[in-house]
Amino acid sequence: MTPPAGARRGVMTNPILETRALCRNFGALAAARDINFRLEAGARHALIGPNGAGKTTFVDLLTGVLRPTAGAILLKGRDITGVVQAERVKLGIARTFQINRLFLRLSVLENVYIAVAERVGAAPSMFRPAGRRRDVVEESMHLLDTLKLTADAAHRISELPYGRQRLVELAIALGLKPEVLLPAPKATSFSTPSTACPRTSPCSSSITTWTSCSDLRSGSRCW
Repeated sequence: MTPPAGARRGVMTNPILETRALCRNFGALAAARDINFRLEAGARHALIGPNGAGKTTFVDLLTGVLRPTAGAILLKGRDITGVVQAERVKLGIARTFQINRLFLRLSVLENVYIAVAERVGAAPSMFRPAGRRRDVVEESMHLLDTLKLTADAAHRISELPYGRQRLVELAIALGLKPEVLLPAPKATSFSTPSTACPRTSPCSSSITTWTSCSDLRSGSRCW
């Protein structure tokens, strides 16, 4: 885990993401119990545990897929415990999934374009040819270039190997310009270390790495 600059200097900052006594029960099974977690601006955290330890459950709680049994979730000091999943995305929480959720018959560029268009409010214009929104196309291509996917831009998702599809899903998440990025377990196990985001070496499927994306919005690369 890499602490933020402020923490290294001994200065405590308000966390971007925080949980307080977060719990989730499935009947008699406590999948998450009294989790107190803080993600500072610029910090990166790795959550390590075997299959069934509750890593995905915790991500589902943070992103609104699951409602907690007890406890609170705060984003930049705002209580978002009762905020639905789609609204949390708009507030700045993005994630990837263990199983790809991509449009297999669309091209790589089209998949990323959809995410960027939704963020900038250009989704209604998608009833017209996508090329009319050059700003959206250019931003989408920049994301593909950042993740070294430019050569795959015109390829259908179904034509790509699984590892490249994972990178496309990451490009989609980054296209939302999130405050916090939550890759699912296994999402950091890319075959090429230089293209992994956040900064991490290839790791086992039992690790998920979370990052505050303020450095991405400032234009710097995250590896």
